[in-house]
Amino acid sequence: MMNIAIKHARDCGLENIKYSYANALELPFEDNSFDIVINSRLLWTLTEPKAAVSEWRRVLKPNGKVIAINELEPGEGIAYGDITEYMKDINVDDLPYCPVSLAEISKNFKDCGLLDVELVHMKGCHLANSDRENWYAFVGRK
Repeated sequence: MMNIAIKHARDCGLENIKYSYANALELPFEDNSFDIVINSRLLWTLTEPKAAVSEWRRVLKPNGKVIAINELEPGEGIAYGDITEYMKDINVDDLPYCPVSLAEISKNFKDCGLLDVELVHMKGCHLANSDRENWYAFVGRK
């Protein structure tokens, strides 16, 4: 994904962007460094999602926003059917957000000190091979 992001930036003439690989639980940035922290399809893969959200909040400037985008199932939250092949090398039982309710994710964002937590439906967003518009963003402010 990093290579794709770099290519897209170059294609758009945005060659001065700095990219960093980092652990979501231990970001190599000072407190209050960013206006926004955004991620996509990451929440469900984390073994310690609350710790990650707390870390994202730490690096936000005052009034900065966290935006966590994921596919969600109405009424269920992050839930996946048979993902055995996809997850063959990962123990799903170690992933607290697989499955998890929408209410629990919102509560965890608030417990981590984020304000104005809301769930925003990303109308029109879907996978290339699907008509299901089940993309949502959890948004919270520091």
